[in-house]
Amino acid sequence: MSPYQDMLNRRAEVKRQGLALHQAAEADGRGLTPEEQARDDGIFAQIEALDTQIAAMEIERETERARIHRQGVYGTASVPAVFSGMHIRAEDDPRGGWANLGEMALAVMAASRQGGGAFVDPRLHYGAAPSGELREFGATSGEGYLVPQEFRAGIWDVVFDDPFIDLFTFEPTSTGQVELNADETTPWGTSGVLAYWRAERAQMTASRPTNAHRMTRTYQLYAFILATNELMRDVPLLNDRITNKAAAAITWKLAEAFMRGTGVGQPLGLLTATAKIEVSKETSQVADTVVAENVLKMYSRLLRGNGGRPFWVINPDVIPELPTMSIAQQPVWLPPNGLIGTPLGILLGAPIYESEHCDTVGDVGDIVLVNPAGYHAIRRTDAPEFASSIHLYFDYNETAFRWTFEVGGQPFLSNVITPPYSSLTRAHVVTLAARA
Repeated sequence: MSPYQDMLNRRAEVKRQGLALHQAAEADGRGLTPEEQARDDGIFAQIEALDTQIAAMEIERETERARIHRQGVYGTASVPAVFSGMHIRAEDDPRGGWANLGEMALAVMAASRQGGGAFVDPRLHYGAAPSGELREFGATSGEGYLVPQEFRAGIWDVVFDDPFIDLFTFEPTSTGQVELNADETTPWGTSGVLAYWRAERAQMTASRPTNAHRMTRTYQLYAFILATNELMRDVPLLNDRITNKAAAAITWKLAEAFMRGTGVGQPLGLLTATAKIEVSKETSQVADTVVAENVLKMYSRLLRGNGGRPFWVINPDVIPELPTMSIAQQPVWLPPNGLIGTPLGILLGAPIYESEHCDTVGDVGDIVLVNPAGYHAIRRTDAPEFASSIHLYFDYNETAFRWTFEVGGQPFLSNVITPPYSSLTRAHVVTLAARA
């Protein structure tokens, strides 16, 4: 444990003792006794002293980070003693010793230029084994650099800055695949977990869960970025390019896969899976329209439950259709207001989100009703990974950066469900037939 982390732990323990002192007095319905007050004053003084020491250590750490960047990142100076011969652990510093990702990018570039030479910024050994190997998803490799925990979480936040993707709950995994134990039996069926009425003294009938053992695997999604060496001199601008710009591109690809991915080399999407329903259009319905009867029938076919909160996702071209939907002069769409915080209001009680990943109005996929509890999404916790090279584009005076992510997803069900007293099937995904 580093001295800095030890100091933080000591402060937390002293603060815990002070809180326990006050909680005990509150539980007895009284104030602090003179002895307890003296002890509380001592605890307060300890916390103030620790805060002063922690602040001094933080200033020292920031100074060392800046010195590494100024002197070491271009390989022109020796490594500061505080970092020499050591790797940086996630529990000691989730930022890995870096001020921002742009600074780390410059160090990665310098390490690539050195070609494994005399100087590699020791902060690039973040999360490595004590012997100092650089890790690429757990293997010893000098080609990839693990992104520090805090930056990794920040990148994921930027990547998932999309209303459509944010509607799904990702299951974290440290492996490349997760077993999906999907129980596709129904309470009214003849298999799986069932319930029975029992007569007095009659023997009970046992039932067992029936799981469909399928695998949800992760697929590698990457952004390959070229940066001129002129841009490399501007750390804030570089930081923006390799985070926000790369994340925007990856976000688009991920949302596209969740909507219409093929399942081959990428997640299986909502619109391409077999476990979906396509509701027919109305007789003599005008082309390129969405009417109230459409959404009512779509809603009736949705498989609800399992803790999911259904939502509509539409192409922006469908927005003009929303105010026109009504039944007996009663609107089925409620526009957003102070009480409704959803972007496009409420349609039959479910929020509406717009997405360019939906088809244009009149085509299948222009309006989709989804229960997100029916989709299994996973992501690897040791991604993203970051690598760099100057050699491929040396004659263009450019540096190549590569981000790699690993995500996966597929519907829980392999097919639609047939209810016990209806011939109309149900599913977690419902679409509307083409209206040409």
